[in-house]
Amino acid sequence: MSLMRRGLRSLECDTDSGACVPDEQCGEQVVNSTVVGRDIFIVLDRSCSMKHKIGSKKKWRAAVEAVNDFVAADQADTRFGLELFPSVGACGIQDVAIPLSNTGGTELTALLSSALDSSDPNNPAHGPCRTPTALAMALAAQQPFITEEGRAKYILLITDGKTFPCNKNVDPANLKVLNTIEQRSILRRHRAPGAGWRNPKRCLASISR
Repeated sequence: MSLMRRGLRSLECDTDSGACVPDEQCGEQVVNSTVVGRDIFIVLDRSCSMKHKIGSKKKWRAAVEAVNDFVAADQADTRFGLELFPSVGACGIQDVAIPLSNTGGTELTALLSSALDSSDPNNPAHGPCRTPTALAMALAAQQPFITEEGRAKYILLITDGKTFPCNKNVDPANLKVLNTIEQRSILRRHRAPGAGWRNPKRCLASISR
């Protein structure tokens, strides 16, 4: 038997068989680690301008395909939720489309894939032609996961333009919420592709990294 030292560990090795086992002086330390999961709440603009084309592809299709690819590549330890704005048939936001959950990724992918069809009520072809971004972000900021501890949190806003409220008088409280989210770096804003806009697939890929 011969004694071999490798780094800080001492191993007793049988020179005939090549088998090595730690000697009595070989110290070991067990370190427990926990993978921190992520919560990603997607706020997606479905206003009528999203039905317009940039090049040969509609902005809505570009955004939906980017979201679906992003979700498919990032399911492990990630909970997804989805809010569409404005609501179908109304300028405001009536409810969250997909509450954040462990199955939210699968659910929102199915909903958005169906919404690529112009006959689907969630398709931008059904309007309305308003972009109440501040109101949408205010609702996102009220979701229960925001106050939960132990997970990384993201609100991902995907829109093709500046906020266009339902009326001229935007609630100052909603704008304050939007500004607060931006200051806390919770908000990731990515616009659909167009003149001076970045490709949403590339934007979402950058978040995965």
